[in-house]
Amino acid sequence: MNSLFLTDIDGTLMRRDAPMTDAVVTAAREYTARGGLLAVCTGRSVVAARETALRLGVNVPCILYGGASLYDFQSGKHLYLHAFQGDILKSVAVVLERHPDISMQVFTREEIYVLRRNARLNARGVKEENVGQERTLGEVRGDVVKLVMCCDDAEELASCAAYFPEETCEFAFASRNFVEVVA
Repeated sequence: MNSLFLTDIDGTLMRRDAPMTDAVVTAAREYTARGGLLAVCTGRSVVAARETALRLGVNVPCILYGGASLYDFQSGKHLYLHAFQGDILKSVAVVLERHPDISMQVFTREEIYVLRRNARLNARGVKEENVGQERTLGEVRGDVVKLVMCCDDAEELASCAAYFPEETCEFAFASRNFVEVVA
């Protein structure tokens, strides 16, 4: 068998209210045992995709961070990582200042910085990416790979696109109340 199967995680392999089933895991493992190539393609980070990827038995590099990374779980390395060029944190500062109801997470190669939480992030965000104490913008270290923002007001989120130039940023709704921004 020479085929490649790419799958998302959230809303595809599992739902928020239901974990991934054993039947899905069995099907994935049978597919790879027959020579199929399996990868996840997700907005999740390495830490949030790892358990699912390993449980499924992915056997080729996976697309993570909404396309900003090609990550090999077998070697534990990014084969490709596209970080923002320039000072994206200036745009983050504007969102934090002008939109107090919007949560903000900043993803670097090594760490996830939660700069502001809100009830929506706590209830609906990826739990593995919403850990630790809130941090300040000044604590962010390393190249920024992805931003995640959320709030109850989708129009307010949409208005933030103006802070992220189309020439250098991909501003996309991951769901009605969550936005992901990648380079």
